[in-house]
Order: sequence, then C-alpha cells, then structure tokens
Amino acid sequence: MNIAAINARFNANKRKQNARRAKAVSHRVAEVKALPAVPQVFLNANYINPVTLDFPRGMIIYEIQNRRTGRKNYYDRQTFYKLMRMLKSDYDLLMRNPKVPIPGAKNPATRGNIYPRDIRRVTVKPKRKTPTRSAAANKIKTAIKKKARKSH
Repeated sequence: MNIAAINARFNANKRKQNARRAKAVSHRVAEVKALPAVPQVFLNANYINPVTLDFPRGMIIYEIQNRRTGRKNYYDRQTFYKLMRMLKSDYDLLMRNPKVPIPGAKNPATRGNIYPRDIRRVTVKPKRKTPTRSAAANKIKTAIKKKARKSH
C-alpha cells in the first residue's frame, strides 16, 4: 500500500469520526431542548428531605408528589436516580407513559408506586425570613391608616 492510500483512508476515518461526534452532540442538545421549562419552588428553610435528612441542594431538584395525599418531597439528582433504577436520563422520564408506574421505583416516604406524571423537575430556594418589600409596604400603609383613624 502506498502512503497516499493510507493518508486517504486516515482522512476518511477522521471525517467519519467528526460526523459521528457532531451527530451525538446535536442529539444531546435536542433531548435537553425537549425537556420542559424548570419552575422555581420556594420551600420553608426547615424542610428536611426524608432520605438524606437535609435541605435539597443542587441546580435541578426532583419533586415527587404523593397521588393520594398531595404531599410533595424533594430529592437531589443523585438520590433521585438511586431511587429510580430503571431511568437512565431526564429524557427517558419524559418519554415514559404517565399512567404506568416506573418499575422498581417506590416513594421512600409512602412506599407506594411512583408514576412519571407525579414527578417534576424544579429549582428549589428557601423562603425568605423577612417579608417582601410589598408586604412591608402594606403593613406600613395599614399602620398609617389606623393611626389616621384614631386621630380623627
């Protein structure tokens, strides 16, 4: 074999490798874009996760709602995927039938089945201890009105 043929084969293999890499990246990007928007949830600062016994930390937190009582528990990514052994990714969760329980997945708080419909990806922040500006302004307004009524 001559050197020109070897170089041509090497270049062809390199182009194929680059094309596969580009296809994989675009597939990953499409999966992430298909996921729904992540809402923000404010929890009491004293909320404790029933598994880790800690406030949930991280960018994406998974909210699991109990179907019967409506109680919601929040798990970080690592804990969530330990509970859901059958799931491989968020996209896999999105594509599951919402009416069929996830096999092998039990809610640790209730030990009941978990359905994909009852899982939501959220961002969690603790509630502020101080009132918001608008609440503080309303309190000041009512206090001023009370005082004005008393003086008349």
